[in-house]
Formats: sequence, structure tokens, C-alpha cells
Amino acid sequence: MPDDVLMEISGLKKYYRSLNDSGRKTMVHAVDDVSFSIMRGETFGLVGESGCGKSTLGRTVLFLTPPTDGRVTFDGVELSERNIRPLRSRMQLIFQNPAGSLDPSMRIKDILNEALTAAGKKLKGEARRDAVTEILESVGLTANDGERFPHQFSGGQQQRISIARALAVKPDFLVCDEPISSLDVSYQSQIINLLEDLQQERGLTYLFIAHDLAVVRHISTRIGVMYCGKLMELGDADTLCSNPAHPYTKALLSSVPIPDPDAGAGRRRVTLKGEPPSLISPPSGCRFRQRCLYAEEICARQEPVLRDVGGGQLCACHMAERAAITA
Repeated sequence: MPDDVLMEISGLKKYYRSLNDSGRKTMVHAVDDVSFSIMRGETFGLVGESGCGKSTLGRTVLFLTPPTDGRVTFDGVELSERNIRPLRSRMQLIFQNPAGSLDPSMRIKDILNEALTAAGKKLKGEARRDAVTEILESVGLTANDGERFPHQFSGGQQQRISIARALAVKPDFLVCDEPISSLDVSYQSQIINLLEDLQQERGLTYLFIAHDLAVVRHISTRIGVMYCGKLMELGDADTLCSNPAHPYTKALLSSVPIPDPDAGAGRRRVTLKGEPPSLISPPSGCRFRQRCLYAEEICARQEPVLRDVGGGQLCACHMAERAAITA
């Protein structure tokens, strides 16, 4: 694995057992053969509709839920259930719902102390208080906030506490699982700015999961687009957003609001028909074909693979060149 790669994900699969309407056992293909790398110090954005497998992928690469198949290599070490524990402090998760991830019966200082203890940092007395104060101040809170309970904070402040808890163990890599989706717009920008400042100060690497392409474009170095458990497109953030290759990415981008009415007046809106297919029985070939404007017979017969469509931009679509011409 190259030195500039922090995490390499290869052929990752995560299936869940389920029961169908008739009571028969089935498998939910939540993440199905996904591969990509995350470089040191970058923010890799992962976008897609709700239910496409983004959050499942984020938890699986951290081994919070073990993969069904595939490999995850972190800093040259192939992860497994046996060797993950010593690496836990280097990989942390920021939850989508901060209120649900914080124990309501514990003071903030005790929540952070618990994180320090779990990481093996045996600090006592003044040293422990100083460590907690430093963590709180790093996310824009004060030492006095450590005496309060989670319900005494706003949603944005709770997310700062969630970030503080993740930072307490001095990680290298953070999975940010839709960290702003439950917040007001004013708080969203504050949290994004905080994450960017922390990354610059500490050299952090992010896997940033969201469904808002405008936010992901702003914060990300590269972007991966997921649909129905599959990675459909991957590329540099600016290139992918200004010149998308996959029809699904085009549809996502066309739904992003533009603040300037004049600029958005001439934009072509791509409307997708129908619903995403079932993850229990995904269609043959391309999983997007039933909603695609450019689908042909080959799309049902042969599953497309990620291929370079120019400039290092990867796209899993048989019709990428045709879609580019007719767009």
C-alpha cells in the first residue's frame, strides 16, 4: 500500500439476514463489492440517497459491524475482529444524532473522562481536569461546560461535544456520519468550519458521509457517489461536480438548489422516475438501469465496473460517453 494511502477498502461487502413477506430468509445487500482508497489528510466525501448504504459502509470500515467479505487496510494493517482493538483510538466516529449518542445521565466531563479511560490514558486529578478542559476548548466550549448534562445544550453544542469525545483519544481518522443533517443551517456552517479547522491543526483524515452534495463539494477533496450498495462514480470534488459522468450523479447535482435565480433559470433538471430497487433482490446488471434515461440491453445483461472516463475520474456506467454527449 502506498505511503500516502491511510485506508484502502477492497471488495467490501456487508449483508444482513432478513425475512421477506412470506417469512423466508433473505439477504439485504447493504454494501456490495465497494473499493476505494482514502489518502492521508484528505476528506473523502460519500454521497447518495437515503438507504444506499453510506452509513453502513462507514460503520463497517471501523469494524463496528464486521464485513461480510472484502478487506479494509488501515495504515498498512489489514483489519480483523482480532486486531481491531489496539487501533480503535486511531479511528473514531462522529454520529448523525449527537443527542442519541450522549449518555443523558452523565456530565460532559465524565463522558470525556470515559473516553480517555477507554483509550488507556490513566490521568488523575489536575492532569485529568486539564485534559478535559483542553478537549472542550478545542471545539469551542469551556471548562464550565464540563459540569453540565447533554440536555442542557443545543443541538449544535451537542455535536461539538460528540466531536470532542472523538478527539479525546487523538485519532488519525474520523468517520463523520451525516454530522450536520440534524442541525439548523446556522449550526451546520459552524460545525463544517470546526471540522476544517481541526483537520488543518491536527492533520486529520475524514470520511464525510452526507446526502447534500453542495456541502460535500465544499468540504471534500474527492467524492464517491453510492447507489443501492454500489459505488457509481469517484473523482476529484470539483471535477465530479462540474462535469459528472454518471447519469445518477447528474440527477443528484441537478437537484441542488442554486441561490441565484438567474443562474438556475436555464439549468436542466433531471427527474428520476420510480424508486430505488430493493437491496434484498437488486436487479441484474446495472442497479440504476431501471431509472436511467440512457439504459440499453447491455445494462441489464452486464454489470458495469468503475473505469477511467478521463482525468482519473472513475465511473461505473456503460453509457457514460453517450450521456456526456446528450447532456
